[in-house]
Amino acid sequence: MLIRRLVTRLIISLQFLTRIPINADINYTSRNVGKSMIYYPIIGSLIGAILVGLNVGFSFLWSDLAVKALLLIAWIMITGGLHLDGYMDTIDGIFSGRSKQRMLEIMHDSRVGAHGVTGLMSLLLLKFVFLTELTAQIEVEVLLLVPTLSRWAMVYAAAFYPYAREEAGLGTAYAEFVETKELLIASLWTAVLAGLLLGVYGLAAFILVWIITVVIIRIITKRIDGLTGDCYGAINELIEVFALLALTLIY
Repeated sequence: MLIRRLVTRLIISLQFLTRIPINADINYTSRNVGKSMIYYPIIGSLIGAILVGLNVGFSFLWSDLAVKALLLIAWIMITGGLHLDGYMDTIDGIFSGRSKQRMLEIMHDSRVGAHGVTGLMSLLLLKFVFLTELTAQIEVEVLLLVPTLSRWAMVYAAAFYPYAREEAGLGTAYAEFVETKELLIASLWTAVLAGLLLGVYGLAAFILVWIITVVIIRIITKRIDGLTGDCYGAINELIEVFALLALTLIY
């Protein structure tokens, strides 16, 4: 029973975070969906491994500039752009300058505003530039670690901060069921991977990611008194950019 439950949550996290086709009879309870966050850093590492493989394959055919552009597009396709959507909605709401309730309404709206489009263009440009800044010395390690760190940041956010909406939403299950146990196991995986890949530099990047995650969360919660599913996506995207920046600087 325990193994079945763990496998169920692993498949849920894989289906939610990627577009890898998996046909399985899954029990999608709110508890299983929330608890599946324990696997988020592991799925992030899997995404990183796919990126490493694509990076090697592309390198046989094209120049580094073209490889990094294709890699960024592949990164979006692997995840289905899920977190980019949340990021744009969050940017639209947070930078609207409206009341808390109006911000939440804007974030819930499926239409994208000027702030969201500008934020998306800036985000993708930064990702592309920092990808081109990677040297062969740390390229594999960074591609593995960055998606892991960003997925860990979502677990941290869900574990410690309340849900902003009064009505249930996509992020309700995470805010309700992610607890210290999930965060500790997710943190252990992330810290061990960071240490194995980049030693003290990897651990330093992990600490920096934690600090910037707290800063991002405080900026958001100051405006809407909590987080939403869109906010988790925004945290993931912003941490990916920051982790790329931090690792290029540290190394």
